[in-house]
Amino acid sequence: MIKRLNDFEVADPKDRPSSKTVSVLPMQFGDGEATKRIVLQSAKRVIEKHKDELLALAYK
Repeated sequence: MIKRLNDFEVADPKDRPSSKTVSVLPMQFGDGEATKRIVLQSAKRVIEKHKDELLALAYK
């Protein structure tokens, strides 16, 4: 059985301070290499930042 994120209950959610949020800027994406690099870099950064939380959910 594959566990999905929706299968987990959040018993004690962590509060995220609003001072650490990043403002979002509008950006036009295309099919080029630059877009691919930006998306991959952003995804890797988010995964690395929340890796401990993701692993805790995966092996709960």
